[in-house]
Amino acid sequence: MKRISILPCTAILVVAALSSCQSWGPTWSEVTGVRYNIVMNRTPVGINLIDGGNPGPTPSMDAPYYKLTPGNHIVEVQALNPNPMWISNKALGRVELNFEPCKRYYINAQFENLTASDWTAVVDYVETIVGCRLPAATK
Repeated sequence: MKRISILPCTAILVVAALSSCQSWGPTWSEVTGVRYNIVMNRTPVGINLIDGGNPGPTPSMDAPYYKLTPGNHIVEVQALNPNPMWISNKALGRVELNFEPCKRYYINAQFENLTASDWTAVVDYVETIVGCRLPAATK
């Protein structure tokens, strides 16, 4: 009787499963619509699309950030309702940014005033991501 080892089959399945997962490595960037600074007429935004595609599962309240590969990205954001009587002619906005490695970007909506419907997407704050490692400089 021949014995068939399942170890090689298991190893192949594990490699296939891991290769289908997103791997960020030691360097990445992050984006969020959470408000960092309390500024007059500034509201948080929802992140709708990144580079024309779904950014992924909704982030948790503990870590409300989407991970990105560093580089140029177009982020589509939606202003959140600042008051119950607000009707916006401009619900969506786009920001094109060069996301630097190991940086977290806070994008918000800046209104002229909270009764106006026009707003502009702004980068509210950029901070360094703890635990992210910058790529080694090439010689």
